[in-house]
Amino acid sequence: GKKPWLHMTGITPLISDPCAESWTRAITAALELRIPVSLDFNHRKQLADLATLWALVSPFISKLHFCIFSTTSLRELGLLEGVKVPSQNTPLEDNSWVELMAALRTRWGLPRIVCCFKSRDCSELQRRWSVMVTEVGTHSTWNKSVYHRPLDELGGGSAYAA
Repeated sequence: GKKPWLHMTGITPLISDPCAESWTRAITAALELRIPVSLDFNHRKQLADLATLWALVSPFISKLHFCIFSTTSLRELGLLEGVKVPSQNTPLEDNSWVELMAALRTRWGLPRIVCCFKSRDCSELQRRWSVMVTEVGTHSTWNKSVYHRPLDELGGGSAYAA
């Protein structure tokens, strides 16, 4: 049969205090029941600053099955954590992004860290690929990237988790 899994987003706890309380209770209950929990960090600066979301997520980070980040959130969390980060102009294909992911994964005790990368060429064709860093190595869809012209700028995190 199917096994339970809880996938959460970092948007929910920033909507209101009651949402944050429900979000925290859901994660806590799932962990107590040994149900795997994954999280799409999904920081939205319109709702709160990164430090506010990180204060909610960090108590759970080492207990998550995996966590998905954008390149922006990875870089900002790296700065917050005092880890060497790629410069603003570093190409997404550069290995320094994987090094940042590995450093944060190790620092947090997170089993798996995921990032969905998106780049555009001069004709606005978007290339998307994902990278997962685990204790045994790096896994990437670079060679199976998706190329398209999206109608809406939606994130890739939840699609990755599905």
